[in-house]
Amino acid sequence: MTELFQDPFLQSTFLPALAALTAALVLRPFGAAAAGLGFVIGFLVSVVFVAGWQWQPLTSTRKIVLLGGVAAVLGLLCDWAGAWRPRVLAVLALLAGCGALWVGWRILARLDGWDRVLAATAVVAYTAWLAVGVAPLRDRPGVGVSALLALALGTSVSAVLGASALLGQLAGAAAAASGALLLVLMLFPGDRFGYAFYYSAGLLSGLIGVAAVLVASVPWYALIPLAFVPALARLPVPAATTRRELLRQLLVINIYVLPPVMVAIGLLFYLRGAPAV
Repeated sequence: MTELFQDPFLQSTFLPALAALTAALVLRPFGAAAAGLGFVIGFLVSVVFVAGWQWQPLTSTRKIVLLGGVAAVLGLLCDWAGAWRPRVLAVLALLAGCGALWVGWRILARLDGWDRVLAATAVVAYTAWLAVGVAPLRDRPGVGVSALLALALGTSVSAVLGASALLGQLAGAAAAASGALLLVLMLFPGDRFGYAFYYSAGLLSGLIGVAAVLVASVPWYALIPLAFVPALARLPVPAATTRRELLRQLLVINIYVLPPVMVAIGLLFYLRGAPAV
């Protein structure tokens, strides 16, 4: 049993999915917004097995985990913002960009002049866009969850192909936890998860992608296709109030969001080749 929990694949797939599903079902009586916290719980369970709870030294990976937890709390505040929500989302985008600078500053500080400015701008813009770009889809939960699942999956495979197994596992855990919430939607099609899920899931994909570029060997242009996912997720899809309608909606949205993920992965396969086994 101990060896089973030490398997990297299970640590970043089965365990976070099981933990997220269990937590979401336990929290659901408190509201669908609370059920969305299952994503963060599932992700953190995977972190325990993948990286442990050591916080010193405060590496880029540990900063990402810390910011993911903080994002869930800020997302809850956004749920309670009411009419102030657009302004709160703008502030959350700014905070996401600042978090990305914090994660990658050790590398960015080594650059000179305009190279640093351009790199920092790209890091901030990419992370802020992923963190809040999917948030407006809260009222179409099947679309929003599918988009975040696609983002995390593309980020995970990109990190692995970029020779960072740890970042790949963390993004894989985010994908698995998102998949668990998709299963919750299949059980309860009328649920709408809160911004705690959308903001933390988007932020984690953004931060892990940025880290894969700065500290691994993922070329920056491999992230460009992934940046199209939040925009493509806003294209029209069939309404969904029943399981059958939700399945049809998921089929349509995946037709929209999976091609850029496949382009990003295909580009890295072409540039790097398959990872060594």
